[in-house]
Amino acid sequence: MVYSCQILLYIVLLFESLVYLTITRPDIAYVNYVVSKFVVSPTSVHWAAILCILRYLYGTVFQSLLFPFTYSLELHAYFDVDHDNDLTDRRYVTGFYIFLGNFFISCKSKKQSIISQSSTEVEYCAMTSTTKKIVWLC
Repeated sequence: MVYSCQILLYIVLLFESLVYLTITRPDIAYVNYVVSKFVVSPTSVHWAAILCILRYLYGTVFQSLLFPFTYSLELHAYFDVDHDNDLTDRRYVTGFYIFLGNFFISCKSKKQSIISQSSTEVEYCAMTSTTKKIVWLC
């Protein structure tokens, strides 16, 4: 199905609203990621997926993250590198945790895609990955 420009604009605006909503509804982050791949040229299947997301949100209106006014909303990030790397591929495992005030909001742990020459290089890669996530969150 081919959509007109005005309908495409509404789909894009609706999707942008869903992306903004993931701040308080992280449970829809993955489906937003999947649907976002098709925002440029959506089909009726993608429109149906967006409608399913909206029905889900309507059914779970009172299930969201609440940030009380009295709490601090400062970002705190912690990262670490596992230096006991696997000797078979010589890649380190890095990870980070991010908190908004006292609330845990994001984490990641993965084996690095590059083979580092030193532990300092690994620390810089982990710090870069954490900083990218912080910039994305802000």
